[in-house]
Amino acid sequence: MHWHLPQRKPLQPQPDTLQTLLSAMQSRLRAAGVADPRLEASILLECATGLDRTKLLRDIKRSTSDSEFRASEELLGRRLAGEPVQYIVGTAWFYGREFYVDRRVLIPRPETEVLVEQASELLSAELATGKTHGICDVGTGSGILAITLALEYQNAHVVATDVSGAALEVAHRNCVRHGVENRVRLVQCDALRAVSQQFDVVVSNPPYVRRDEIAGLQSDVRDFEPHMALDGGADGLAVVRRLLVESTEHLVDNGALLLEVGSDQAGQVIDLMAQMGMWTELRTIADLSAVDRVVCGRRVSA
Repeated sequence: MHWHLPQRKPLQPQPDTLQTLLSAMQSRLRAAGVADPRLEASILLECATGLDRTKLLRDIKRSTSDSEFRASEELLGRRLAGEPVQYIVGTAWFYGREFYVDRRVLIPRPETEVLVEQASELLSAELATGKTHGICDVGTGSGILAITLALEYQNAHVVATDVSGAALEVAHRNCVRHGVENRVRLVQCDALRAVSQQFDVVVSNPPYVRRDEIAGLQSDVRDFEPHMALDGGADGLAVVRRLLVESTEHLVDNGALLLEVGSDQAGQVIDLMAQMGMWTELRTIADLSAVDRVVCGRRVSA
């Protein structure tokens, strides 16, 4: 997205109803180049008024209070400055569930749901027998993968690691929000270094952006999302290479590794895994945009 960054002047004349306020916010967002100004204006107005979507529609023709108008202007100003709407309202959706997010963690992307779907394919048949399985989410960030898998599979034991203590604070908040704080163990460490047990499945959405490409990312990503969670080193695969090695020590025989990768990296990662001689059943899985987004392999039995 390329922002036009119009001046943050007040909405004039002051809208007299929620409906006219919503319309004015849409116009300002549209002028700034926002892809879906109608949706984002509604999200911001819901946050400013404290009304959910249903109540906002019900009350749309009532008068706007001064406090609602001021709150709307403040939130709109932040969005016009490029801040992602998810950070402004503190909410993002993933796999049909609502999660808390702020600038300490990446905003969940729809393509990451492919990791959940592939883990589900691997786990469903065996978990149906009642056997407890171990899952590890490396670089958990807001905790979306670990929490989603814990919710989908009630008899799974889940460990989630992250090098960032700040990110783990967000993940803990989401664990409590979804009632899995006693089933997801959060561990602060780099990759798998502080983890001793073995798992049936390791999933990860690691940093995979090439360092020299970060400056060219869209401004809302580059200027607001944590670079630690984006920076994959010189070729984007620095963390991936470590995970390919470390996960072999933390997977049971025939255990599976699932990695989200960049749009042009799947072939390289498959080649790296093949060269190691420690992986079998190598394959890639495309996202909804037909991009090979997830790489999957099983640890060779000893």
